[in-house]
Amino acid sequence: MEVAVTVIQAAGIHAVVARSFARSFFRNAINNGLLVVECDTSSFQEGDRVSIDVSERAVFLRNVTRDVRLAAAPLPPIIQEIIVRGGLVKSTELL
Repeated sequence: MEVAVTVIQAAGIHAVVARSFARSFFRNAINNGLLVVECDTSSFQEGDRVSIDVSERAVFLRNVTRDVRLAAAPLPPIIQEIIVRGGLVKSTELL
């Protein structure tokens, strides 16, 4: 359901980090411009500050609180572009 993503965004959250996502949530997140990052979250605890670095070849997370750096699942350039533009609908409006 798309509402799950829009509620997260309405709360001011710009990215979600998890071990995995349901395919429908992942797709809805990308379509709506929400960054979703898959990685091992076992070193995270509630309240930890996290920074995310997305490049053309890799996605890295840094648990700022614990000074731990993690590699995440890469995001294809087209998905990165959709997120930067604010979602799929906004991306197609610019074409």
